[in-house]
Amino acid sequence: MKKILLTCVLLFAVGSTVIAINLKPKADYSNSNLVNGKEKFVKNCVSCHGELGQGDGIDGLDLNQKPANINRKLNSLFTPQRRLINDVLNGEREMPAWKGILSEDDITDIFAYVLEINLE
Repeated sequence: MKKILLTCVLLFAVGSTVIAINLKPKADYSNSNLVNGKEKFVKNCVSCHGELGQGDGIDGLDLNQKPANINRKLNSLFTPQRRLINDVLNGEREMPAWKGILSEDDITDIFAYVLEINLE
């Protein structure tokens, strides 16, 4: 009985992961401008999110909550790109809203840049 229950739990976990992978649309960064992404990231994000966007920037140390690890969020199975863009535009937790300062294209370029520098 325990083996059957364990098998069912394992199959459910594997099935849920497969469904989640297939439900999250892949973000397309092929048209992103990495030069713009780097410029905007360094100017607006690195102080809190750190050199690789992993939430370890010097200004983030003074916040009540650690800044998000952008790379981890971008690679999460459960965090759609649209939600991340909205979080940046409208602010989230202690992060200020960047609407009017960064465009959606700028944010997409930043995301592409963060993914790129974390591959190196």
